[in-house]
Amino acid sequence: MEAMIHPETENNTIEKTDTLEMAPFIERTRKIQSIERIPGDASTRRYYRVRTHDVFMSGVQAPSTSLIVMVMEPFMELGATIPFLLIQKHLFQSGVDVPQILDFDPKNGFIMLEDLGDVTLLKALQDVTSADVERSLFQKSIDALVALHTRTGPTKTAESIGGFKLKFDTEKLMWEVGFTLEHFYQKHMNRKFSDSDFKTIHNGFFQICSE
Repeated sequence: MEAMIHPETENNTIEKTDTLEMAPFIERTRKIQSIERIPGDASTRRYYRVRTHDVFMSGVQAPSTSLIVMVMEPFMELGATIPFLLIQKHLFQSGVDVPQILDFDPKNGFIMLEDLGDVTLLKALQDVTSADVERSLFQKSIDALVALHTRTGPTKTAESIGGFKLKFDTEKLMWEVGFTLEHFYQKHMNRKFSDSDFKTIHNGFFQICSE
């Protein structure tokens, strides 16, 4: 019988491994106070909030600071030209508010980011006390979306950014379906498909994505 690994146990193992491996990367420039895993996005990347003391040559410690370390697949071959870094650079230079890149380690797949906190638009709206405040939040959000679309198109940069060449065609949509089935349903939910069920699901989505 095939051994089943509980998702929580597997996640704990991954977290411990990440923490041990990222420590030397962080300590190149900072002294670690604590490392805490935080919810990620819909990808295989993992995120950690790191509280640190900056370390200066004089040995004097600055007040505690917070940053984010993102863990992804190693990117030695592409280095600073991986899509994530190129897009961040393009958005930042275009005046869009994005987390700054503080450091990165291609060999181990680590990227150190500015910590923008946990307050999402939804959380901010839940705490509003007046219609004026609510209107202001929506206005700022709309302005940010307009800026994103008007300042960052492919004609706004001389660099070749692969993201501008993506097409949401059948191939791309089916890749997204496959990614979701593998990483969410099979790995995160720890469930398996029979061959016949997988074929039914695949054919159903292929029909939808081909229309």
